[in-house]
Amino acid sequence: MENIKATTLLIISGSRGAPFLQHPVSAGRVETIDMYDLDKAALRNYKALLIPMHSDQRHLVKHRARLEAFLSGGGIIIFSGHVAYPFLPELRPFIASDYRSVNDLFIYRAAEHPIWRDVLEEDLTFRKGVAGFYGRGYNPPPPNATIINTLGPKRLPIDYMYVRSSGGTVLVHSGNDFWNFALFPNDITSAARMPGQLLEWIETDMVGDAA
Repeated sequence: MENIKATTLLIISGSRGAPFLQHPVSAGRVETIDMYDLDKAALRNYKALLIPMHSDQRHLVKHRARLEAFLSGGGIIIFSGHVAYPFLPELRPFIASDYRSVNDLFIYRAAEHPIWRDVLEEDLTFRKGVAGFYGRGYNPPPPNATIINTLGPKRLPIDYMYVRSSGGTVLVHSGNDFWNFALFPNDITSAARMPGQLLEWIETDMVGDAA
C-alpha cells in the first residue's frame, strides 16, 4: 500500500482514546487526532479510522465527502456507538432494545470474524457478572451487511460489516467502544483478545489504498 503506515491506526477521539493507547498492543501502531482537526489529517497515511461512541456526529456529517473519499480509496472505517446523525449514507439511527431480563442482553455469534476469534459469547455478555455493557440496542444494517454478533433472543444485529460498492469497508458496533471494552483491570477473559485482534485484522486482512 503506497504511502501507508501499515501498522498505524487513526483514532478520532481526542482524549477518549487513552485506554486503548495504554494497551501494550497499540504501541507504535495507533495515532490520534482531535475530532475537530479531522480536516487537517492526511487520511491517505492510514488504513483505518476508529470513530468512537462520543464523537460529534454532526461534525462528521460535515465531513461526509472526505470520509467517503477515504473509503473509496480502500480505507476502513470502524464505528462504535449509537448512530444519531448518519455520517455515511448507509447508516441508520440507533434503536434501543426493549429488554426485560438478562436473557435479552445475551450476545450470540452469527458469523465468524478475526476480531472476535476465540472470544466467548459469555465474555461479551457479562462483565464482572453484569450483563449489558456490550450493548443494549442496534444500528440497523444495510441489506448487504454481514451480521457478526447479535443481541438477545430476537438476534438484533449489534455488530456488522459491509463492503461498499464504491470501495472501502465499514464495521459497526452498536455500543461502547469495543476496543476499550476488554481493558478492565486484570482482565483475564477471552474478551481481552479483541484489541490485538482488531489491529491484526486492520494490518493483515484488509488491503486497499486510502484517499
